[in-house]
Amino acid sequence: MPAVSKAQQRFMGMVYATKKGEMTNPSPEVSKAAASMKKSDAKDRLRPGEVKKFDKKSGKYISNKDS
Repeated sequence: MPAVSKAQQRFMGMVYATKKGEMTNPSPEVSKAAASMKKSDAKDRLRPGEVKKFDKKSGKYISNKDS
């Protein structure tokens, strides 16, 4: 399940950096999350989820997953 909020994206970015070995001295929460998941899972959760934008011409919401 992808990150929904900016805070979740930031947290998963820290987890992914820890898994890659780029982050030194991560917090206990980040270390615990990094230990419990694979590197590919952390990368998948970095991506934002569905984003809907309002199209003024059609008067409908368009999802980024529709394209």
